[in-house]
Amino acid sequence: MREHLDFACVKLNNTQVQLDETRAQLSRLTQDQLINNQESREATRKLEEKLEALQRQIDMKVNTDKDGSNTRFIWKITFFSERLRQAKEGEKKKIESNSFNSGCNGYKLKVFAYPYHTGTIFLHHAPHLLIGIVLMKGEYDDMLPWPFSKKITFTIIDQNKDLKERQNHTDYLSPSKPGLLMQSREIFSRRPVGKTMVEAVLWNFISHDELQTRRYIVNDILFLQVDVEPDD
Repeated sequence: MREHLDFACVKLNNTQVQLDETRAQLSRLTQDQLINNQESREATRKLEEKLEALQRQIDMKVNTDKDGSNTRFIWKITFFSERLRQAKEGEKKKIESNSFNSGCNGYKLKVFAYPYHTGTIFLHHAPHLLIGIVLMKGEYDDMLPWPFSKKITFTIIDQNKDLKERQNHTDYLSPSKPGLLMQSREIFSRRPVGKTMVEAVLWNFISHDELQTRRYIVNDILFLQVDVEPDD
C-alpha cells in the first residue's frame, strides 16, 4: 500500500510540473501581446486544451477521498477572463468539467458552465454566469435507486485570505426546490440510457456584477465547489 501511495504521489507531482510549465508557456504568449494574431490564438487554444487535460488529471486525484468517493468535487476554472471573452464572441459558449461519481460506486456526474449568458429568464437581462449539472450513464446505474433524488449544492468560493471574512455564493438543485424549471426537473425523473445525458441548470446563478463584489476571481481563477448529498 505504501509503495502504491508513493507511486501515486510521484505521478501527481509530475502532472503538476507539466501543468505549471504549460501555464508558463501560455503566460508568455499573453505577455508578448500576440493574442490578436490568429496564429497565436491557435497556439493559445492548443495550450489551453493541454492545460485542461492536465488539470482534469489533478482534479481526479485531488477530489478522490481515501475510500474512492467524490461526494465533494472542486472545479478549478482557470483563465476565466479568456473563457469569458470566448463566450462573448461566440467561440466557445459552454465549458465542462471532468466527470466524477456522487460517492463510492455512485451516480456519474459532470458540471458545466456558461460564462456569459444574457437570457431573459425571469426578466433578467444582465450578463450572468450559469452553472449546471449533467447526469451521465454510469457503470453502477443498475444497482442505484431511480429516479435520481440527490440534492446538489453549488458554491463559488470567496478567496479572501481571511477565512472569517469569506462570503461564498451558494445555490442548489433538488427535486423539491420551489420554482425549479421543468427542463431542470427532468434530471430527477429520467435515467440516462446509452449516450444520452440529462442536464439541469441554475438559471442566473450569479451576475457578473456580483462576481466583482467579492474575491471570487483571483489570479484569473474561479473555484466552484459541488457537494452531492451523501448516500443513506
